[in-house]
Amino acid sequence: MNKIKLIVILSVIGILVVAGYSIMYFTKSRQKTAIIEIEAVPTGVKILINNRGIRNGKSKIEPGSYNITVSRDGFETQNKSFSLKPGEQKYFGFALKSNSPLTKNWYTKHLKDSSVAEGISSKEFDISTSQSAKDVPLINDLPYLGAGLEFSIDYGVPAPGESADKPAIYITSNTPAGKQEALDWIRRKGYDPNKLSIVYVNKAPQ
Repeated sequence: MNKIKLIVILSVIGILVVAGYSIMYFTKSRQKTAIIEIEAVPTGVKILINNRGIRNGKSKIEPGSYNITVSRDGFETQNKSFSLKPGEQKYFGFALKSNSPLTKNWYTKHLKDSSVAEGISSKEFDISTSQSAKDVPLINDLPYLGAGLEFSIDYGVPAPGESADKPAIYITSNTPAGKQEALDWIRRKGYDPNKLSIVYVNKAPQ
């Protein structure tokens, strides 16, 4: 085999190898169709996702099931399990609580971390409220005060023993007639009270 043929063969092999790696790389990149955003404090926390290190911020990952662990010496470790579908995006905030006298006043002394922790709480509240509105659309029309102040309708934490994923509907009235009017109003809005988690509350005396 002369040198020219050898050079040609080696060149072809090199091209095939590079092409193979390129195909593998772009295929793997296309598989990362989900996005996760992590925000965690205090400064210096260690974040693991399925036991692999990851940083604060947004990251593209493959759809599937995951577990996040956030830790730092002097603070309580937090874990969260979740699943992501193709194209889905999720946000997770972690503000670790102190479990040591050395870090007891951490957020008081570290104002930047304190500000981030407040932002995390606000974002989680907004996300929770948005999800609740999707799960129980009726809450978009609440609170509602009945005519004559006979009843009021609002929403809040689930009743004991009920699913923690959906808010409960709270009907406040002291009379059976008031409660019935509240249920009739819910029906007029297009919802079946029997399919809602309803908590009845007596009105406080005036």
